[in-house]
Amino acid sequence: MKEEEEAGRKIIHDEDEMESILSRASEQNFVPVVDDQNIFIGLVRRREIIEYCISQLFIHGETPLNVKI
Repeated sequence: MKEEEEAGRKIIHDEDEMESILSRASEQNFVPVVDDQNIFIGLVRRREIIEYCISQLFIHGETPLNVKI
């Protein structure tokens, strides 16, 4: 993963691992996504990432406290 910015926001590539996405989302509310040619293809919101992580916890049998989906 290389450090890149788009309009002052750190970006991720469409092939980046979830760890990279989580790292970026911890620093900003949304993360711009670019393809392998650095063309903007969309945004990932922090809320979507959190919802994904919660759903993965339930799939793997863990039940976080006070979580509503």
